[in-house]
Amino acid sequence: RLAEPLSDHDNAREMKQFTLDGQQADQVNCIKWKFDSAGAVVKSINSNLAGCQSLCPGDRLIAINETDVRRMTRPAIEEIWAKAQQEHRHLTLALLAPPSGAPASVDPSA
Repeated sequence: RLAEPLSDHDNAREMKQFTLDGQQADQVNCIKWKFDSAGAVVKSINSNLAGCQSLCPGDRLIAINETDVRRMTRPAIEEIWAKAQQEHRHLTLALLAPPSGAPASVDPSA
């Protein structure tokens, strides 16, 4: 459960859920992340893996196994990710799609 509800602005965005097998390196590494002051954003995806097609650059990570990671720093998110990998076989990620019509907030050169 998220610590705080989604804002009205966020409620208008598509919510996505994606599950990775934490013991499969190719699955864990299929998503490349960019970090900003609001947390983690999908930078790129290896779309050869099943299920990855639903993810898009610009999707914002909001939770890992129901732990709210919005507005957390990169080290804090990485710690939660590592702990989830150790304690659970599967990592369930909750993400929000970028607002409709908005360009992905991802720098492809980063």
